[in-house]
Amino acid sequence: MFSFKCFVLLGVLCATVSPVLGQNWGIPSPKPRLVVQIVVSQMHPDHLARYWNRFGDDGFKLLVNNGLNCSQASYGHQHTQAYPNLASLATGADPAVHGIVGNRWYARAQSAEVQATADPKAQTVGGSFSQGQHSSKNLLCTTLADQLRLASPSSKVIGIAIDASSAILSTGHCATGAFWLDTERGRWISSNRYGSELPPWVDTLNAKGLALLYAQRDWRLLNPLSTYAIADTIGLRAPAQVKRQADKLQALASGVVRAGQKSPSNLSALIETPFGNSYTVDMAIATLLGEELGLDRYTDFLSITFGAHRNIGSKFGPNSVEMEDAYLRLDRDLAHLLRFIDQQVGLRNTLVVLTADHGTGSSTEWLRDAGIPSGSFSSLLATTLLNSYLGALHGKGSWVLHCRDLQVYLNHKLIEEKKLNLSDIRQQAANFMLEFGGVARSVPAQMLMGFAPDNAPLAPFQRSYNAQRSGDVLLGLNPGWVEEGTGMASANTSFQHHARVPLVFCGWRVRHGILHNPIDMLQIAPTLARVLGIEHPNGAAALPVLDVVQMLED
Repeated sequence: MFSFKCFVLLGVLCATVSPVLGQNWGIPSPKPRLVVQIVVSQMHPDHLARYWNRFGDDGFKLLVNNGLNCSQASYGHQHTQAYPNLASLATGADPAVHGIVGNRWYARAQSAEVQATADPKAQTVGGSFSQGQHSSKNLLCTTLADQLRLASPSSKVIGIAIDASSAILSTGHCATGAFWLDTERGRWISSNRYGSELPPWVDTLNAKGLALLYAQRDWRLLNPLSTYAIADTIGLRAPAQVKRQADKLQALASGVVRAGQKSPSNLSALIETPFGNSYTVDMAIATLLGEELGLDRYTDFLSITFGAHRNIGSKFGPNSVEMEDAYLRLDRDLAHLLRFIDQQVGLRNTLVVLTADHGTGSSTEWLRDAGIPSGSFSSLLATTLLNSYLGALHGKGSWVLHCRDLQVYLNHKLIEEKKLNLSDIRQQAANFMLEFGGVARSVPAQMLMGFAPDNAPLAPFQRSYNAQRSGDVLLGLNPGWVEEGTGMASANTSFQHHARVPLVFCGWRVRHGILHNPIDMLQIAPTLARVLGIEHPNGAAALPVLDVVQMLED
C-alpha cells in the first residue's frame, strides 16, 4: 500500500500533467449549471494512491489531475456510519443536530429499531411494496439541496443510489426526485414522497431489463490475476493467512470472481458486484437526459452514491482482490459518466465533488493473522451480562432494552418504577461496559449534554449524541475492533481510518492543486452554499472552506 507521503508526491507529480485531451475546459458559465456529487462508499484517500497506476486517464485521474485534491478531509463525530455521514455531508450539521444518529437506532416510542429513512406511511412508486417505504422525515434540518430548491424552485435536485437512504439523505426534503434499486425486481423505484408515478424516462430504463442482464453476467477479473497487488502472497507473514489467500487465489485462477445467475429469483446479488455501480451510472445518464440537467440557467444538483462498494467491502474485505477489481471497474464507469457530462453540459460548467460516506480499515481477520491487536465486540453478550449485572444490583428486570451499533438503551420506565436515579444507572452501566474486550470508551449520556472544545476527548461523542434518539451509554472501540455482525471492517469510530475520506473538487472554475489544511466534512455544504449564493442549511454551524471559496469566486 502506498503511504500518505507517496500520495502527496503523487499529487505533486500530477501538477506537471496536462489536462486530459478531449475535455471541454473553455470559459465557464457565471454559475455552475450543474453540481454533481459523487460518493463512493467506503473509499479511503489511500485507495486513490493504491490503485493509481492501474487507473485509466479519464476517471479518477481526470478528477485529480484537473481538480483540487483536499488531502485532509474527515468526519468529526464518533459513530461514522454511512447514513449519519451522508446526512452530515448534506446538511453541514452533526448527528446531534440532524438526528441521523446511526444507520438505525432504537425508538423508545415504538419499542423497536428503526432504519434511518424508514417511513411506514410512505408508499412505493414503481416497485415492491416494502422497498419504497422511505422518506426524509427523520432528517431534522435542511440540506444544501433543500436550500437550492428554496432559493431557486426551477432548479432540479435528484438523488440516485442502489439503497434508499443514500439517495434520500444526500438530497433531503425538497428533492425533485430520489431513486433507488428494488432488489426484488431490479427496477429503479421511488416513494410517493417524490411523486405519484415514475417519470417516463425511468420507466423506459426499467423496461430495458438491464438489471437482469447484469445479474446474469459473470464477474470476471478485468486483468490477469498476477497483476493484482493483493495477489502476491510474499508479503503475508501468518501461515494461516498465506494458506487462506493461496486457496482463494487458486479459486480465482480462471478469472471468474462470481458466476452470473442464469435464472435469478431476485436481483439482490447485483448490489454485491461492480455491476451495481454500472447500473447506477446507467441511471445517472438516464437522469441527465430525462431531466435535461444543466441545460438552462438554473443550477441543478445530482447526487450519485456508488453503494456496491459498501457491500463488496463488507463481504470480501477491503484488502481483497474483489475490492481491487471493483475499483478498476468503477474507474471505467466513472470515465463513461464524466464523458457524458462533458458532452451534455460541459465539465467547465459542472462542479464535480468526489468524496465518500466513510473510510474503511483492515478486517479483523486480516489484522489478527498479521499479529495486530483486533477483535469483535458482541452486543448480544453485552446486553445479557449488563442486564444480569444491573439485576444483581437493583433486582431482576429487563434493564437493557437494546444494545447495538455501540449504543446502549436502558429501561427508563423500570428505573423510574424502582425510584432510582437515571444518571446513576447510566454511570453504572458505562463502568460495566468498560470490562468488555475492545471497549476503549464508555460514556454515559449525562456527560454529553454540555459543551466541549473540538479537540476534547468527548467532543466526537457529543457531536454524535442526540438526546431524543441516542442511547444512554455510547461506546467507542479500540482501533482494529468492530462490532460483531456489522461487516468485516465496519466503520463506526472516529479514528482516521474510518473518518478520513477523499475530497476532490473538479470542473467549474476549479484550478489544479492540493490543499493540505484539515477540513471537517461539515464545511462542504456551507462552502457550496456560499459558491451558489444561497443560504446555508439551517442546522449548519461550520464555516466554508475559504481556500475553495476564494478559488471559485476569483
